[in-house]
Amino acid sequence: MTLARQLIAERRARLSVERLLILKQAELSLANQKLGLRAEALSVEIDTVRSQNERVISDLGAATHQVQIAEQRLFLALETQKMALLFLTHLRGY
Repeated sequence: MTLARQLIAERRARLSVERLLILKQAELSLANQKLGLRAEALSVEIDTVRSQNERVISDLGAATHQVQIAEQRLFLALETQKMALLFLTHLRGY
């Protein structure tokens, strides 16, 4: 092969590789954009879940407090009932 043909072949090969490089760069850029969008969507989802968790924890704290109040009232009602029975028993002379 003559030098001119070798240079032409080398030039064609180089141009082909450059086109492939440009194509791969475009693919990489597109993949990077998709990853960025997915990361943003996941950040929004994480914020939403955190907010929901905070709300659930708050609701759970309020519910726990209400249960404690109900337990105290039940205990007081039972104590009152016990004392009333003792008082009635005392009045009847048993």
